[in-house]
Amino acid sequence: MSNCPAGWKTAHADTCTLQLKADFCISPAMEEEIANDPVGRRSRFRLFGGILLILILLGLIVLWVSRTTLADNFVKSQLEQMDVTASYEIAEIGLRKQVIRNLVIGDPQRPDLTAELVEVGNSLTLGGVGINWVSGRG
Repeated sequence: MSNCPAGWKTAHADTCTLQLKADFCISPAMEEEIANDPVGRRSRFRLFGGILLILILLGLIVLWVSRTTLADNFVKSQLEQMDVTASYEIAEIGLRKQVIRNLVIGDPQRPDLTAELVEVGNSLTLGGVGINWVSGRG
């Protein structure tokens, strides 16, 4: 006669197993181990990696959405460092091209340079950002 609880089967003389599927059995020792450690080391690593990936993606999305403001602040600070008076509108900021409209450099009453449209082509490398070409109209 077996000393196993109801629903359990005797596998060996003193071992009881709970059969979940036809080819899968859990012993009481395994059941206790699962109860004490529901999330394994590999699962925790995957969870941490997934959370980290989501945070990185959210950070990149925030940077992409605020790229025009970031570019405007950068250009203003560079112009102030060089003591250049200028006004402009940033129309588009992309990965390979920036479009600036209504550029006025110098005294607004007697500007040194005006352009209705300025396009700047750039490249992004491991060394940083480089300007490949500049085109202006008007």
